[in-house]
Amino acid sequence: MSLPYYNRNKKSFEREHTVLPFLLMLPDIKERIQDLFDRDLDEIPENLLPSIVAGYQSAQTLFHSKKDPLEDWENIIRAYIEVLNLLFGLGKRDEIVEGYNTTMSRIMEGQEDLHHSIVQLEKVEDADIEVRFKALMDKYHTLYEFLVKHTITLPVFGLDVIFEHKRDANAPIEKHFKDDLSYKSKKILEHPTDDLQNDIDLLCLGVDKLIRNSISHKSFEYGTQNDIKFIDRNNSKKITFTRFKNITNALELNFIAQAAALSLFVFDKQEELNLGPTKDLTDRRVIQLVSNIISENDLVAENIEIITGESKIKCIAKKRSGFDSPSQVFGNIDGKRFSKEVPAPKLSRCLNHIVTRVAMLNTKFEKLEIEVINYKEESEGAIIFNLKVFTEYYNGRSDKLNLLSFIESNTLI
Repeated sequence: MSLPYYNRNKKSFEREHTVLPFLLMLPDIKERIQDLFDRDLDEIPENLLPSIVAGYQSAQTLFHSKKDPLEDWENIIRAYIEVLNLLFGLGKRDEIVEGYNTTMSRIMEGQEDLHHSIVQLEKVEDADIEVRFKALMDKYHTLYEFLVKHTITLPVFGLDVIFEHKRDANAPIEKHFKDDLSYKSKKILEHPTDDLQNDIDLLCLGVDKLIRNSISHKSFEYGTQNDIKFIDRNNSKKITFTRFKNITNALELNFIAQAAALSLFVFDKQEELNLGPTKDLTDRRVIQLVSNIISENDLVAENIEIITGESKIKCIAKKRSGFDSPSQVFGNIDGKRFSKEVPAPKLSRCLNHIVTRVAMLNTKFEKLEIEVINYKEESEGAIIFNLKVFTEYYNGRSDKLNLLSFIESNTLI
């Protein structure tokens, strides 16, 4: 199962667990996590623990001034899981699996963008207030459009089904993923909550339509007192940098909690959910999807074939022109021209994204071979992944990932 950005090791195909042994010995974190998820920590897979522990740490860091900084984090998780349990009880198991797979696929790139926005905020910490505002707006926009918009979809779908929404009760779940976050949050706030034990409105923590629209349309004005005026048509609000930072932190905490809740719920119900190989994907459809995944990662799918006898997807991927060189990006903001050098993409990172996305397809195939060629059509080598091992690990059916069995052969990186 996917881990949020804050605990992902940037080295290819590795995850960092060194933080766990010490933290899990602390009575406070052990008691609160076990109480929250109603299970012993030893029962939780190793590949999920970093996400939970990191969420615990982040909640304390983001709201360290509150009397109980973990209160909102815990309550969001409880509310999220309650709705999914009700949806599960109504027999919507296929929809839950589809929603889980779609959510994890869509937040992958958003997590990378969030990591970069946080790094940028750290770099401009001592810069002018306008520069810091722009960096913080980038973080808020990423959380709003590329993370919470997706993690909130499954519980919104659940509420529509449970309370028989007049328009969307019978709508397929893919329709819900297309809806704006502002519409989803509006439905949550309007849903009856008498039959729910937890405060479902907390899933909207940090969501502000006016701020989102103002950032998207670049309709804001900087003040003279470390403040900013966000404008959306005839509406506006003026807030300080500190206040905006708190709103952004709240939205980040919301994402962290929702991602943890979804992962833990699916893990808890994995035996009753059909998380096995996807049966309705034809070979032709698999080829099409893998081709799209490769193209989204700075490579061109020159050829993809299915080797049935070896249960293998074999790909030839070509580097795009200029792949190995940095590129220049030019633009104009508020009448000021700028240029920025973008470093060349790392092949190992591209391959990491590709194999993770293919594993998320839950296909029946056991191997994935990728041969990379350059612009001269010369082979630079090939790598063969044990797709079966990684798929089982990714979907929580295996606690540990044996790197030696994951990469079967490698002449590429």
